[in-house]
Amino acid sequence: MKNIFFLIALILCSCSPSVKDNYTGYIFLNKKPLKRAKIIEENTENYTFSDGKGFFILKRQNLHSVNNLIFEINDTKDTIELLRGGGAGKNTHYYFLNKNIDTVDLYRERIFKNQTKGK
Repeated sequence: MKNIFFLIALILCSCSPSVKDNYTGYIFLNKKPLKRAKIIEENTENYTFSDGKGFFILKRQNLHSVNNLIFEINDTKDTIELLRGGGAGKNTHYYFLNKNIDTVDLYRERIFKNQTKGK
């Protein structure tokens, strides 16, 4: 009986989506790569910068939780929520943490809206 319980627990754990140890992806502004954009893991002091192609790799500070990413360009910040899906029997998906490399394209209008919110 103990073996069956252990086997069921093992199967259930192996069904959960795998999440990488690093946030990886590309950042663009109006379809052009953003170099030297600062990518910050929310609620931490963990950050990195994008390269000349807009690519970044940021090691997760805490592997037991997933934080949103803050993209900072010339003192302008935009937060991207990483959780997508989940609930009601759907699979949970995190941007920038799955096998596929995600890309975010920040539009000037979106950044401007976020800057002027609350004014």
